[in-house]
Amino acid sequence: MFNKDSIDDTDSEDENLQQSESSIIDARKKSVRQAGREWNDLSEHFTSLVLNNAGLWHARRRRYGDALAFWDQSSSFGCAKAHYNLAVCYENGRGVDADIEKVKRYC
Repeated sequence: MFNKDSIDDTDSEDENLQQSESSIIDARKKSVRQAGREWNDLSEHFTSLVLNNAGLWHARRRRYGDALAFWDQSSSFGCAKAHYNLAVCYENGRGVDADIEKVKRYC
């Protein structure tokens, strides 16, 4: 029997379902954006390490000009080891003229 005092909340349930689905979609979008940021940070970190290692490979073969180019790129990503390697080259005149101001800049 129909109870005139009962409330049909079907629309309310549909709205709740839509809100839940919307929340899930928003959370997934945020997760994807966060994953993208983390991937970018990791790729920059590992790129700097790879560039630094390429510089080391060239330096071991006394190709200091090539090593400097790789270390310069690596240092632009903030690699401390590349900064140090650049400072050593400028201090000792390896592949470049000795320059104490650049040593200070990279230390």
